[in-house]
Amino acid sequence: MSDALEAWGDVWKRGYAIPDSVAEIMVDLRRSVDVDKTRNYLARLNGETVGISMLVMGGKVEGIYYVVPIPEFRGQGIGTAVTLFPLKEAQKMRYKVAFLLSTKMGYRVYKRNGFKECYKIANYLYLWTPDLIYLSKQKFINY
Repeated sequence: MSDALEAWGDVWKRGYAIPDSVAEIMVDLRRSVDVDKTRNYLARLNGETVGISMLVMGGKVEGIYYVVPIPEFRGQGIGTAVTLFPLKEAQKMRYKVAFLLSTKMGYRVYKRNGFKECYKIANYLYLWTPDLIYLSKQKFINY
């Protein structure tokens, strides 16, 4: 798992252009998260990790976080794949509502895949992604 988590952290860092020191903190944080409620996903192409996402399950709702294709693979369906696969997994576990926060870049991908805008967030802790939009998806139809 350590190698997979390191690969996850590397894509997160490259995808958001995050400093190494911040990425190391995130990888350490990911090691301490409840594995029964959280799953990390890697998209690999020809042996290279090209995208990531994270699924967090709680109550009756699941959240999709850190949907990140590395820059040179954007626009090739990687973001869609690492969004929809966790949703299918959650559906198998009987989750019916999903939510996520979107950057402007990912907004069209999520809308195209059935997410609906609930509200906009003007400020967010991550300074490198200040314009996030909360979206939700209900009933997991048409995958």
